[in-house]
Amino acid sequence: MIEFLNNNNALQLSGIRIAMNLFWYYAMYCLLFVLSNRTSLALVVGNVFFVSAGIINQFILQFKGVPIHPGDLLALQTALSVSDAYTFQLNQTMLLVIIITVLICVLAVKGNLSCYKWKVRIPINLSLISIILIYSSFFFDKQYIEKMDVRPYVWSRTQGYIDNGTLLSFMTNIEYLFADKPEGYTKAAAQEVLSSYSNNTETGNVVINNEAPTIITIMNESFSDLTRLGVTEMSSDYLSYFHSIDTPMVSGNLYVSICGGLTSNTEFEFLTGNSMALLPEGSIPFINYVHEGASSIIGDLNEKGYKTHFIHPYESTGWGRDIAYQCFGVSNTSFIDDFYDPELLRGKVSDRSSYDKVIDIYNNNDTNAPLFIFNVTMQNHGGYDTGYEKSVTLNMKGDYPLTEEYLSIVQQSDSALQFLLDYFSQEDSPVIILFFGDHQPSIEAELWNEVIGKPEEERTIEEIMINYQVPFFIWANYEIEEKEYSHISANYLSNLLYETAGLNLNDYQVFLKTLYEDWPVITVRGCMDTDGQWFYYDEIKDLEEIKKYQYVEYLNLFDY
Repeated sequence: MIEFLNNNNALQLSGIRIAMNLFWYYAMYCLLFVLSNRTSLALVVGNVFFVSAGIINQFILQFKGVPIHPGDLLALQTALSVSDAYTFQLNQTMLLVIIITVLICVLAVKGNLSCYKWKVRIPINLSLISIILIYSSFFFDKQYIEKMDVRPYVWSRTQGYIDNGTLLSFMTNIEYLFADKPEGYTKAAAQEVLSSYSNNTETGNVVINNEAPTIITIMNESFSDLTRLGVTEMSSDYLSYFHSIDTPMVSGNLYVSICGGLTSNTEFEFLTGNSMALLPEGSIPFINYVHEGASSIIGDLNEKGYKTHFIHPYESTGWGRDIAYQCFGVSNTSFIDDFYDPELLRGKVSDRSSYDKVIDIYNNNDTNAPLFIFNVTMQNHGGYDTGYEKSVTLNMKGDYPLTEEYLSIVQQSDSALQFLLDYFSQEDSPVIILFFGDHQPSIEAELWNEVIGKPEEERTIEEIMINYQVPFFIWANYEIEEKEYSHISANYLSNLLYETAGLNLNDYQVFLKTLYEDWPVITVRGCMDTDGQWFYYDEIKDLEEIKKYQYVEYLNLFDY
């Protein structure tokens, strides 16, 4: 039933994959029978569970563009907190499955079978449990699973579910929630790698007119320049100010590991210099791995004398930020309760109000310490079917109402950005601003099929990476050297910020600077070398420089 809901290509599954999927259904029903001794209860609970899981998966596919993953369960609180932004509607297939399930449950109750004699019940239960354990010993044997070529598809989770089936894909992803030590790793070996990249040229941080610059970083929710990606047929330029900025800047194309959601993973890559590519697929480091004393630029800037402040106009518990930023050692935080009568757009705090908070903190700095302000906005968060009045429309073959609402909302972000830069351009004290998107929006997949000319499963890795590209720029109210980066991934972005602001790099950042020269893009979906050739991470993970990265990232996250 769950495959009927989730996998239109279920008949394409191989025999071994069909058997593996059926086993998990069998195991669930058997365990329920062993516990309850009632076929009616086993069938009713099992059917309700699996059908509910299938419907939930359909909603996740609709709003995130990818199927459910074990890591989603770790972020359940965050998912529930933003669920009011989406419209949930049962389709005909879901209604049909619900009706069939109700009929099966009624028949199960009427035809209930039980076994009250322990002499019979014990051997039956032992037989059922033995079959489950024997099968599980094969299923959880990594060599056997790899031999069957059953594995998560890190480059396309959707394709993995099509090829392997829903339950099998979900179960094979569970082990990837837990990070293993890299092969051959020792703490001494990782420290030796870092020491070989020690910054021996440290001369003191750059100051502008005897002042250390204020550093403001804006990670703008779902901000993307779709015109760079081929979506050009629109009624007006929704990023007219963004496209008109003529101040010398450091700018370019940023590659991230996520699309449509999981904002905190881009946050994590920027703050730490660590890459999601080296971590288990579906993991959420803020929830899974960030502990007291975790390494990040926040702690480094604290040591450099900066006062650090994090701003996010939403609940503090989203993605576990309340705990994560405490572990990073941030000086102050501002969440939704710290915004007083903000301007709302579709029920979310607008970018303009978010920037007002940035300016307020800047103006009320009562210390002599320079400021680092990190603002993660909320205005452009999905879904995009709220009925917001569209100011931008598309002139394409297909009908894309979600994209049109998204474009109309981001047009307001463009105006807010102008307000922000205009304000700080008038300041006498040096201010440097990094602005970037966290990921592309969750909009119609058919739009990309039309723009790229083929569905995702037929695309090359370079074409897949179109959905993982967002813009960034570094602007300052004083003169900086203009530079253009056509390809850079989020794990290198804080390095670029440091270099532009004239801050000394620590040993890990020196290592990343060297790694960037060979591998300017390292993401979950794809990696690009200095010659512009794309690879899947599995194709490069055994290279010497990538092994070094694995060592130092593991040291920073788990062995510090």
